[in-house]
Amino acid sequence: MLLATFVAGVLGYLAAGWSLLDAVYMVVITIFGVGYGEVQSIDSPELKLFTMALIITGCSALIYILGGFFQLIAEGELNRALGKHRMSKQIKELKNHVIVCGFGRIGKVLARRLKESGVDVVVVDAEEGRATQAAEAGYFSFQGDASHDATLQSVGISSAQCLCTVLPNDAMNVFITLSARNLHATIKIIARGEDPETEPKLKQAGANEVVLPSATSARRMSDMITRPTVLEYLEGTKSGGLDSELEMMGLRMLTLPLDQSAVNHTIGDLEKEAQVSLMVIALLRASGETLEGPALDEPLSGGDRVVLLVHPEHVDSLSISFASARKRTLSYRGARVEA
Repeated sequence: MLLATFVAGVLGYLAAGWSLLDAVYMVVITIFGVGYGEVQSIDSPELKLFTMALIITGCSALIYILGGFFQLIAEGELNRALGKHRMSKQIKELKNHVIVCGFGRIGKVLARRLKESGVDVVVVDAEEGRATQAAEAGYFSFQGDASHDATLQSVGISSAQCLCTVLPNDAMNVFITLSARNLHATIKIIARGEDPETEPKLKQAGANEVVLPSATSARRMSDMITRPTVLEYLEGTKSGGLDSELEMMGLRMLTLPLDQSAVNHTIGDLEKEAQVSLMVIALLRASGETLEGPALDEPLSGGDRVVLLVHPEHVDSLSISFASARKRTLSYRGARVEA
């Protein structure tokens, strides 16, 4: 509309005998309402009517364009401000939620797992882009420095059940842990550490648990080599994080393959034959069927595998007379155990 009005105005003044420069200049100062005097005298009624139409049409088009532009800016800022206010209000009403400090690689996975478990998650990140990503992903989000008391108070640390600081910077994780512990003496704090030497510092700062991703990854790779069947069973069930939790409690999960000597025996016989205390938590049939928590009278067959729960110090002394296994590191009295 504005462009069409501009072209029509120039053509109109050219038709009245004006030069191109005078016509363009007249149209510009008329549409933009500068208020300069007329370039040439306008005496004819037709030219006066044409100029009035140019003023009304051109100014209306310009006002419409500027209004739409400022509306876009105003609505974006207003919606953003209202969104932050609404989210802050919702965060204040949360109870027993989990605060995740940092929305990087680990933070994204952690937030997703917690959300899948039905836990309310509040993500805190100093970068606006990551905070926006968290909000778009459906999490409660807050942009700010988690090492500041005001930020932690804004995300409801007083009513939260746990705080996880998973930033790649160990120093920041220590500061956040200190701030969180000072504000909430009983909250559970789980901190990430890149350097193993940071673990005691995080514990001293108030962290209940310290997770070292590098050590965890190395341990998992080792288990993929030495205990692939156990990991296969765990990943095929809902006990994804059970293996590491058992190790923290002083327990060990291992798999024992059975040969044909297990025929005509049951789970109860297996537990009786063992020289140490153990618990059979799953029976992996040779056919691919998995029985979780099998009954004591469940029969065994050659090619089956049993997943056992034992104390680590009993692994070396584990012996079941009718069981055998593939060649593994751990063995006793001819029976080999996949550990």
